[in-house]
Amino acid sequence: MSEETRNDNVCCYLVDGDPAVGRWIGRDSHSQGPLASLVLRADTVGRYFGELLSEGRLELIDERMAPDVVLHLPNRPEPIRGREGVRQLVTELRACFPGARFSIERRIAVGNKVVARWHLEGTHPRLKEQGPDVFIFEGDKLAGIWMNARFTHAPEQAGRKAPPRARRARPSLP
Repeated sequence: MSEETRNDNVCCYLVDGDPAVGRWIGRDSHSQGPLASLVLRADTVGRYFGELLSEGRLELIDERMAPDVVLHLPNRPEPIRGREGVRQLVTELRACFPGARFSIERRIAVGNKVVARWHLEGTHPRLKEQGPDVFIFEGDKLAGIWMNARFTHAPEQAGRKAPPRARRARPSLP
């Protein structure tokens, strides 16, 4: 089910659960240009959780991410940079939690940003997470992700010892 809100200065696309029932919200609702971009971005985020993280379909990285994509993770000293870095992270997470499945509660796309509230459950007894992530797009390619999850310490949650990591200040969103 989708909500509808009216603001004449903002165009956004809101999806609750099923992406087929997303709502176009904002000024000039007859224009398909802004709507098409927002729907594509919301779809990319849905595929990120469903196909990439839940199913491990690494080909999505080249299809939907910019070559210089940057992932900002809590408690990591440096962001993960580039498509190869994303491949390594996804491979590590899927190796630690092979039964992990994401569901998206809500996505909202505004301009070049999408925010998604997600839930994660898996076969590992301690694997239950939820949180909001922020996605930044350049054109139709995903260029930045601000992840907000404790499971970024995948080895610890899987019962393995992880190397120590320095804490750093989180960058502010652009």
